[in-house]
Amino acid sequence: MINDIFKNRSCLGCLSASLGVYSTNFAKILRCTWIWVLALSVVLGLATFVSPMAVLGSNSMGQFAGTIAAGCLVAVASVVLDSVVKSNVVVMLNDEKRGVAFKKMLKVDVFSIVLFAVCLMVFAGSTYLLMSIESVRTLPASTFTVMLLAVYLCLFMLLALLASPYIYSVSKYIFNKDTKFKNLVGSDYAKGYKKLGFVFSILLLLILVGAMVCAFLCLPGIVTNAASNIDTMGVMQGDETGIPTYFGWLNFLATTISTFIMQYVYLWGVFVFVYAYGNVEASVSNPKE
Repeated sequence: MINDIFKNRSCLGCLSASLGVYSTNFAKILRCTWIWVLALSVVLGLATFVSPMAVLGSNSMGQFAGTIAAGCLVAVASVVLDSVVKSNVVVMLNDEKRGVAFKKMLKVDVFSIVLFAVCLMVFAGSTYLLMSIESVRTLPASTFTVMLLAVYLCLFMLLALLASPYIYSVSKYIFNKDTKFKNLVGSDYAKGYKKLGFVFSILLLLILVGAMVCAFLCLPGIVTNAASNIDTMGVMQGDETGIPTYFGWLNFLATTISTFIMQYVYLWGVFVFVYAYGNVEASVSNPKE
């Protein structure tokens, strides 16, 4: 499906090449993945019921335990289905056995969740530290918000720099049969770090383009989820719910459709990672070429 991977390209060249291959083979990708993407979208759509259920439901321990169990079930099903979807694409790219590709993607997804959890703790810790400073806490709300956003932006850039080499190490682990999982944070990470400027630019461009496309194509899901979250926050503060009873199912439908679209934007990112990996491999392993 992909030819001429190991070649020096610019950031825009990688995005352009990946988009060309992805669009050319989109019909084939859709046939092999749509049922799993639909299942994943439905599961994530069902997740929209979990948060309101925790707030609007009864305060009994049974209700709380049921909500936690439902959230865990949705999370596990989402990770498994996401691994299945991506492993189907990997099989098309490198003729890997489906079971082996699934195990690799499952490890990568769990690893990504751990990294995401660490990032959330860093953001939460920075917020707590900022609010613990007396001189900062007494600032006007608008000034404090600007300061907090500036801190978040600096943290995002720092974490993106640290995470960028994983574009190379993760891609190498997925698309090479003899690469070990431990190399993700070892030798392959160090090798990706040698092209930090390139992989960092690729990551930022991918986030920017993906966010713009998803914001445009998935607007209904974004609007319904925002309305649901605002209403839930109001209920937590003692207000009456202001949305009709059928809104939950409307939010579920909008989220399912939006997630289905977003998954195919994310799958394009897999192809971007492949070309970025090929660029690093060509420029670091064979610098003369």
